[in-house]
Amino acid sequence: MRREAEQAVIAQGASAADVSVDVTVDPQSNTVRAIATGATELRTQDRTHRVTDEELLGVAATSLSVDRSLVEVLASTDSHVVFGTTERRRLLRPARQAVRVVDRDGVVRFVSQDARVEQATVGTGGDFLPRLIGETTSYGDGGSRAPALQLIVGPRIADLSGVLDESQLISLARTEVEGRDRDESLVAVLETRA
Repeated sequence: MRREAEQAVIAQGASAADVSVDVTVDPQSNTVRAIATGATELRTQDRTHRVTDEELLGVAATSLSVDRSLVEVLASTDSHVVFGTTERRRLLRPARQAVRVVDRDGVVRFVSQDARVEQATVGTGGDFLPRLIGETTSYGDGGSRAPALQLIVGPRIADLSGVLDESQLISLARTEVEGRDRDESLVAVLETRA
């Protein structure tokens, strides 16, 4: 269903690298929705100018509203760099890690005020993803809630935040990396749900 939605948007002229598919699973009504969005490339780009790592750091620092010295690279792929900064909190509250995912053109593609970031390869994703999802699943009176997951693989950021069930999220994440080169970088950005 996810791939069909993605292909339908690409067939209408969307840039394959910019297609986003949001999958929502509603266990109460037994429905699954896949909504794909994308756009044609409308920006004019100077292909002779390559955005430097320093410029990417500046973009992230501006977005995070902190000094550049407080920003660190948490993960990096050929298409994206994930930056973060730790925000100390008072009164025994745990520190939060604000995160920005910036593409290699210098555009902020994802923003989180508190997320965990882990990097691996597609080949190790089969063990890596279930472990991470299990560690960041929250439990409460209403049962368990899987984390909001953004999966960066290749030029795409797969938004899997619409899935609340842990086993369904693991299955969907595995489907997302299926058929890719085992040595390709894989980055997971996870937000624990309250």
